[in-house]
Amino acid sequence: MTIARRDIAPEGVAGAYHCTARCVRQAWLCGQDEVSGRNYDHRKDWIRERLAFLAMIFALDVLGYAIMNNHLHTLLRTLPELVRSWTDQEVVCRWLILFPSKRMRQTEESQPSGADIAAVLRQRGRVEVLRQRLSSLSWFMRCLDEYIARRANREDGCKGRFWEGRFKCRALADEAAVLTAMVYVDLNPIRAGLATTPEASAYTSAQQRIAGQQTPPSVWNKTFAVEGSMTDWLCPLTDSTERQGVFRRLTLYEYLILLDTAGRVARPDKPGVIPRELAPIMERLGLEPANWMEAVSGYERYFRRFVGRPDTVATLAETAGRRWFHGIAACRTLLNSPRSCGACPEASTIV
Repeated sequence: MTIARRDIAPEGVAGAYHCTARCVRQAWLCGQDEVSGRNYDHRKDWIRERLAFLAMIFALDVLGYAIMNNHLHTLLRTLPELVRSWTDQEVVCRWLILFPSKRMRQTEESQPSGADIAAVLRQRGRVEVLRQRLSSLSWFMRCLDEYIARRANREDGCKGRFWEGRFKCRALADEAAVLTAMVYVDLNPIRAGLATTPEASAYTSAQQRIAGQQTPPSVWNKTFAVEGSMTDWLCPLTDSTERQGVFRRLTLYEYLILLDTAGRVARPDKPGVIPRELAPIMERLGLEPANWMEAVSGYERYFRRFVGRPDTVATLAETAGRRWFHGIAACRTLLNSPRSCGACPEASTIV
């Protein structure tokens, strides 16, 4: 049964989501096209730059990403409380930076003037519409996908679809779901045979976070779109004084241990035992190591629209007026606490 997008990602409600967009016909429109011989790797830079720009405009956090040759993964967290704290002037200013007025386009100015902002403020009800859009998952993905599609079509001198329909979306119901999805996303290049280690996985949030360890931290500021640092647009893993992190109980070092271990499982040529230091991390997160590894490796098979612990997903189903969601059995088996879950079943036994 089809699930409405509003039941997966309701407007005005804080949540984390795994969004996927695929190129038409699964063509390699962002990498080396073996048919035409053309290389489109520079489009991956377009996507990452656009993600950074939108992260500074919208009331959303980019938790993770992986830009592949023919598809894109993004992990996003909506921040409706943040957008409600913005003044009307700031809402309009952000929108005009994203969609410049006619005068701004003609003069090629990047910042709106007081007159530009005042013109929008005079439109009755317009500010609240823009405020809702600036914390909307759908509008974020629309501003990402449409921009890349138009730019790629201009480069190719053609018209038509670049992306295969609308983006696909999974709701990440809790921290366990976010962790599972993030590791799955960061391991995409390794799983595809494009890299052998997380630090060598180009155009992923894992590589960006590892590289960030070698550079001095800069101050994050999302108070105003033009004041934020474009180098720190990716959400940090742990909380800081300026910003909420991705996880409450997981450091970058611990995340990299989990990522490295899951990466070894994903590579048949590099098997490895579960390291000793993994057990206390999993115990603190309330996850059983072997089951969680299976959840990561079989992520696409097990989870459709919702990922999370069974009680959290059951609550979401009840809120949406449903008795259950597809994949709830996988959630019970793979993402339940060690005290509640049994042995990891074969993929065929999970519905």
